[in-house]
Amino acid sequence: MNLCVKNYKSRAAIVLLFALTVCYLLINIKSGLNGRMRIYDYGIFQQALFEVAHTFKINPYLTVREQFMLNDHVTPIVWFLAPICWITNYHVSTVAFIEFFFIFFFCWKIYRCSFLSTETSKALALFMALFSRGIVMAITFPGHVDLWIIPFLFLLLEAITFDENRSQFYQILLWPTVICLFKEIYPYCVLALAGYYLLKKNYRYFLSLFTIAGVFIIFAKFIRPWLYGPTVDYGDSILAELFHSPISTLLTAAKNLDYGKLFKMYYPFFIPGYLLFKHCFRDDHKKRITLTALMFIFPYLFIILLLNRFEFHYSAPIIAILLGVFIFTGTLETIAQNKRLLLLTLILFSLNGIRGHAGALPYLFKKNTEGGFFFGNKYKDLIELKNLTDKIPADHLIYAAAHAIPPILRPGMKI
Repeated sequence: MNLCVKNYKSRAAIVLLFALTVCYLLINIKSGLNGRMRIYDYGIFQQALFEVAHTFKINPYLTVREQFMLNDHVTPIVWFLAPICWITNYHVSTVAFIEFFFIFFFCWKIYRCSFLSTETSKALALFMALFSRGIVMAITFPGHVDLWIIPFLFLLLEAITFDENRSQFYQILLWPTVICLFKEIYPYCVLALAGYYLLKKNYRYFLSLFTIAGVFIIFAKFIRPWLYGPTVDYGDSILAELFHSPISTLLTAAKNLDYGKLFKMYYPFFIPGYLLFKHCFRDDHKKRITLTALMFIFPYLFIILLLNRFEFHYSAPIIAILLGVFIFTGTLETIAQNKRLLLLTLILFSLNGIRGHAGALPYLFKKNTEGGFFFGNKYKDLIELKNLTDKIPADHLIYAAAHAIPPILRPGMKI
């Protein structure tokens, strides 16, 4: 009887957690329709998707960013997502649907993971994912590839877990290739993963991953500026300083690091982290997964700590990796089977994420001035504005307030 009640509660929690992802889809749709969506980076990706889908250009000019797409971040994933605009008819909610898909897919992969054998462990893993501060901040700051990438990081860890099985070889090639499509930092993570397999003398994996990473790095560092001209500096200058004077740069970074915010971001992971550290050195399986994951994420972690950027969307990939490690090493199963550890973990993650959810969710149920939930005065004003701007010739440059751009944006628009 107790087991049935426990499973019922866990299943109810799972349903509510999946419903939470739907709530954020509705919030983003409502925000877009009513002119509350940020131009950075929601509007930037919106225009990138619209222009690629409409013009079939590899490197379209984004007027909202005043930069060519590939001269900013290297995000070829946009090329593969752009056809979605044909289905949504270039609607303001296109990016919201894309983001929802990646979040829901991540949660679904966690739920279906074979390493989580009970409903309690599945509910715990989903709760940790959706109440960790880093992912909550990324969800409430929509339009960033660092959040979109998380299901593929999870899939890569799953493939690494079974990397001794030859059938997993192609997945260990597929997921790093997909991961490299999201941003120019991730090929360096794949390169670090190749280094791990080199140390393990697995030359097949090393050469394959080294080639994948090398192709993307050569494109980003050499071919891209040669083809398209100067690119935006996202850390190159600080890396140059690091190579020129490493000790001074590292000491300055350590001094400027906001340790308080860093603690707030990651403190709930201390319990699973302690349990993993306690057992991983006595278990070859746990040690292999942990070391592989840490080596993979190290370049990304090093850069965001060096730049003191671990809030908003920046910590989402790290949390996805940590969560994957705790799942595939059986650490979450251990916590789920211990009532005290389970309760303490739930409390810590509740404290970690509740503020972000409490700040965002009320907007979904907030009525507009005319009494509707989705459509108010701003929506009607933006529709009129869109109708007016649609009449302006495409070669005319339009200036608009940042919040007004996503709802009125159309393909070919110079704004």
